[in-house]
Amino acid sequence: MQKSHKGLDLAGIIIIYLGSITVIINLMGIFDNNNIDDGLIYFLFFLFIISQLSLIVTFLYHVNVVKNYKIVGILGIFSSVLGGILVLVGNHESNVESNSSYMEIQLIELKSLHDKGIITKNEYEMKRKMIIEKS
Repeated sequence: MQKSHKGLDLAGIIIIYLGSITVIINLMGIFDNNNIDDGLIYFLFFLFIISQLSLIVTFLYHVNVVKNYKIVGILGIFSSVLGGILVLVGNHESNVESNSSYMEIQLIELKSLHDKGIITKNEYEMKRKMIIEKS
């Protein structure tokens, strides 16, 4: 006899689907980055496998092949929490990189203004110091 999923059960399944897919997509984007530390690559690969496993087990539960909802919940929560941490860390690192790039652009523009004689050496030094202190 086929069991139908209702209410919170179905909502939990959908949340795990979305969480696992989001983690997998984010990890695929991170794998495209060539600047991954060797130690981090093993953790990312582990998280990638757990997220895929979570997606597969949730699907098997959804079609009533797997009967134990606890396994589905534990895998879903584990992959979603670790994936969320990973996304936060990844966003922080990209913000740091974009801030340093922005600072470089400001310094280049400031140097150009000084070289063209639009601002004095004192104005250049003062503004340069402000830009560096902000970062």
